[in-house]
Amino acid sequence: MVGTIIFFGVLLWWCLIFAKLEVETEGQDGWAVKLPTTRFHWDGQKLTRRGFDSAQWMEVDHTTLKGKILVKYIGVLGGRDFTTYHRMVDLIQLTTGHLVAWCAFQGLVSWYVIELRAFAFLVLCWSLEDTLWFFWNPYFGPKKYKPEYIPWHAQDWFYFAPKGMIMLFGQGILLYGVSIGLPYLISWLKVVF
Repeated sequence: MVGTIIFFGVLLWWCLIFAKLEVETEGQDGWAVKLPTTRFHWDGQKLTRRGFDSAQWMEVDHTTLKGKILVKYIGVLGGRDFTTYHRMVDLIQLTTGHLVAWCAFQGLVSWYVIELRAFAFLVLCWSLEDTLWFFWNPYFGPKKYKPEYIPWHAQDWFYFAPKGMIMLFGQGILLYGVSIGLPYLISWLKVVF
């Protein structure tokens, strides 16, 4: 129980800090639109790449293994551009999730439970931190957390938030729930079999 409180407390604190950092980094332009970062774009037929701090887009062969992976990943992102900046943010959050999960639960649960909780941390970060970005951002705020003010999320808006954020939040909670239930299931299976 204490580990769970620590986990969710650190998660919320981390998301508040990181959302503010990203507001300071990106300003009013979400999805790192004006940052000097490498960006990949898939328009459904052509994969292009804009290098670090470059205005020039170059075509990338989407039939290679790397190209196919990038196209699939952009699909996972809902068709949004893939940026090096955001992938570095993901790695920082994944590392932090592992540190939090290992520190809060080491010696208390199995390694696979800790890994599930680390990935729950990451997925919940994606949802909470992105939502907090809008609330902390002086160009948006809670009153402008609507699809007409957020064009990069407008196409997937669902009542009160982008579908992607709602789904990520649900997936993060589900991962954490599985991390709680899985040891019981494994113990039961050992008894039965």
